[in-house]
Amino acid sequence: MCAFCRHTYIKWNLYKFAAWIIIALLAMRWLVIAIITLQNNGWNVIQIWPDTVAIFVVIILIIIGTKKNQKIEIKEPGYDYKD
Repeated sequence: MCAFCRHTYIKWNLYKFAAWIIIALLAMRWLVIAIITLQNNGWNVIQIWPDTVAIFVVIILIIIGTKKNQKIEIKEPGYDYKD
């Protein structure tokens, strides 16, 4: 593996790690919002519905972004791959 590919691979893994940390923080935030809202409003689930949808849509988008495959294209200068 060339140095550029290894650097890009490590960099991509750091992005995935950061994305999963953000997902964990969002999940904890939702849990706190849900518990406090439910306790203060008599366990009325309808009131946490907008927050639930918004947070889980963001989490799903982040997960989709981390599942996307990275594409590395390395071309040597002066050589055309088209025949």
